[in-house]
Order: sequence, then structure tokens, then C-alpha cells
Amino acid sequence: MLCPTLGGVRAELDAASLISLHLSCGVGIKGSSCFGRFPASWSGESSARRSIEDGTTLVGCVGTQYKGNQLLDFLRITQASGSQSFIFKTTSHSFSSFHSLIDLVFSKSNMKLTSSVLAAAALTNSVSAHYFFDKLVVDGVETKAGQYVRANTRKESYMPTKWKNPIDNITPDDTDFRCNKGAFTNAGKTQTMEVKAGSKLGMKLGVGATMQHPGPQLVYMSKAPTTAQAYEGDGDWFKIFESGVCDEKKDFTKQAWCSWDKDSIEFTIPKDTPDGEYLVRSEHIALHGAHDGQAEFYYECAQVKVVGGGNGTPGPMVKIPGVYQKNDPEVNFSLWSGYKPYTMPGPSVWSGGSTGGAAGNATAEDVPSATAPVAGTPSASAAPVASAAAHTDKDCGGKLARTRRAFREMFLLNKD
Repeated sequence: MLCPTLGGVRAELDAASLISLHLSCGVGIKGSSCFGRFPASWSGESSARRSIEDGTTLVGCVGTQYKGNQLLDFLRITQASGSQSFIFKTTSHSFSSFHSLIDLVFSKSNMKLTSSVLAAAALTNSVSAHYFFDKLVVDGVETKAGQYVRANTRKESYMPTKWKNPIDNITPDDTDFRCNKGAFTNAGKTQTMEVKAGSKLGMKLGVGATMQHPGPQLVYMSKAPTTAQAYEGDGDWFKIFESGVCDEKKDFTKQAWCSWDKDSIEFTIPKDTPDGEYLVRSEHIALHGAHDGQAEFYYECAQVKVVGGGNGTPGPMVKIPGVYQKNDPEVNFSLWSGYKPYTMPGPSVWSGGSTGGAAGNATAEDVPSATAPVAGTPSASAAPVASAAAHTDKDCGGKLARTRRAFREMFLLNKD
């Protein structure tokens, strides 16, 4: 994939803006593809270029590769002639050392960075752009990756599902929206965890990621007719947890959301849940592109067997796909103009007893925040998956009309 080129204004300042915005918005990430290039001018050249102080023209690309169970951040600098290529990778899953990484590249290639690129690098913080769930946590005990959570079969496991500009030909209208693309093919290889009704569970992100897209968290359950391993999820689903906005006074594009910077979704299996085997579907909906019909859905299913349950009647019941519609306001919501009440998507939460209330009747400030943190087995310290500067109104299309047009329209709205 080639990174897109832009027409526009002066090179040096925009080179910094390009890097900053690509990292901050998490755009342009597709496997081994580019976050952004380093252009020296905005002349609409077939490849964006940047002239170094000694006159050598280089093409730069910052991106992410997925290999096995880890993400490799990389920065590639290639001479325009294609005669040399300098590729540097880090397994830190972080661009917090982005400044040092670029310095290393240019020291190896005997080049120097201009102040604009250094300034852009200094803006970057360590955050996650894309992610996937792969671990179940039960009453504080963290299980192995993929042991009880069905793995998807996407080329890049961490990519989201969207209606507009879909990736891997999957949208929320497809049957794979239940547990993610190809997940049922791995159901037989996934174990089923026995849990007591009333247990505190968590679904944890893989490779040290945290959720640094703004948006709600939701957890659904669906009872299998026989075993969870044999169940495609084509039956009825009910919601047992949701979280939206925890602090409306904070930045509505990031810290205001309960999910911000969390590495897992934590919830409780209602005590009245009838015994049996279930799929438990954890989901985070990222709203940074929802204003353009590009809400991003991140979700996976765990297989559990509930014991010691009750005689409750879960509900309201919904189907997946079908729980969300393409034109629902909850998934076409704009958060870029400051705080406003957000109605949670899907049905109301069932916490036990008889069937719950009507669907979609809770606003973000009405819903409870996440349960007390599930204390899982400590895992090795790891920075987030795909690093970027945090989303802000200024960075992602708020105050500068030129930046909005040049970057959000051509990258955020057309690339993921």
C-alpha cells in the first residue's frame, strides 16, 4: 500500500503536522503499511518526499507490522532513488521513544533531522490505536492468551470492524460480527472456563495494549443450546455490562470515557444467570470516526460454563448481527465539539431477576462505571500496541480548517 499524497501548504510545518496527526489519530495503519510519510513539499507528487539538509531526498514511512503474537513498530527511511533502505524496528510496541528511533535512523544514514520533525516526535505519547481481546480474567486470575477466548482469523488480528471503508470484507451486518472474523473456526480449539455466577470477570487486550480510542464498553452473553465450542452465536444475546462517560468534565475525546487507557473490560456475571454454557462477548466501540459513519468495533468472545446460577430471565434479547444498525445515532455520534449526552447502543443491561427494560434507554452519564478492577496475574510490562499522540480536538480536526481538510478528510476518513 502506498501512503496517500496531499496538496496543500508549506512543507516543514506540515511535515510535523503530518507525523503528529498520523500518530495521534491512529490512521493509515494496515498491517505493514504507513502511518505517514515525510514530505518536503505538498506538490501532489506520486510519493511524498522530504529533503534533508545536505540535499539528499528520502522517503520516510512509520508504521506497524504484526508478526505472530507481537506488534513491531517500525520506521523506514529510503533514498528516493531506492538504492538504499534503512529499516529499524522495536518490539516495545511504543512510539514513546519515537524521537530516539528517528535519531537512530538518521545517524545510521548520516543524515540530520530538521526541527519540525523533531518537534513532531516530541509530541507523541504512548497510546494504542488498534487492539484485540485474547485473555479471560476470572476472580483476579489471568488465563493464557487464546486459552478461553476465540482467536479471529484476520490478517491483522487487531483491526476493527466498520461499515464504511470495511477491513477484511467484514461489517457489523455480517455473521462474523458475533465473535470476529473466522472465530468460530477456532471454537473447537478454545477451552471453556467454568465460572460461578456472581464471579468477577475481565476480558484483557493482547500484547500489552490499552484502549485509547474514546467510546463505550459493552459485554453480551448468549446461552449455547449444547456446548459453547459447538455454538456459532446465532441465538439470542443479552447485555450484562456497559460503561460510557465517567467524568464529563474531562476531555470528551479521551479521558472522559471510562474505558480510556484501560487494558481490559471488567464485569460481573449476574448471580441469577441460569446454569449452562455461554459465549461472553466483550466489545469496545471507538467513536473518533463515528461522525463520518466510521465507528470502529473491537470485540471477541470467551467460552464459559456458568455454575451455581439462579432462575433469572435474561433480557431484553437481541440478535447479532442486528443489535446495531448502520444509521443508529449512537454509532454516528460526533464527539469533536465537546461533551454532550451519549445514549448507550444496544439493549439495556440485565443485572438479574426478570427481563430488563427497553433497549437504548440509558445515557452515558446514567450507566455505572466499570466494576472494581479485576486483579489479574501480573503480566510483563509492555507499552501499547500502536503508538500515537492522544486524540485531541486540535490534533484530529477541530480548530484548524486546513488541517481538518488536508488530514482528516484524506486520512482519517479514508484510511484506517
